[in-house]
Amino acid sequence: AICNLGVCYDTGSGVKKDKKRAAALFSQAAEKGHADAICNLGVCYDTGSGVKKDIKRAAALFSQAAEKGHADAICNLGVCYDTGSGVKKDIKRAAALF
Repeated sequence: AICNLGVCYDTGSGVKKDKKRAAALFSQAAEKGHADAICNLGVCYDTGSGVKKDIKRAAALFSQAAEKGHADAICNLGVCYDTGSGVKKDIKRAAALF
């Protein structure tokens, strides 16, 4: 429920759009191990949405969610390795993730 409320604040669905509140809610749910929230928080750090942009933190969050089998996080982590965003560029690892 916390993650879903974060999505509402992120998109402005039923509430006034508030990117900082969305990131805070994703963080709360991520601390509880919610894979969607971990990935969403990674996107926040990757894009600087509601938090200070931090590509290393984004890659770490994508990795954490990927370990839980989160498909979007696996793909996002692949992009990180493909482009060297937040991690050392590794085309073979990227290909394996894709």
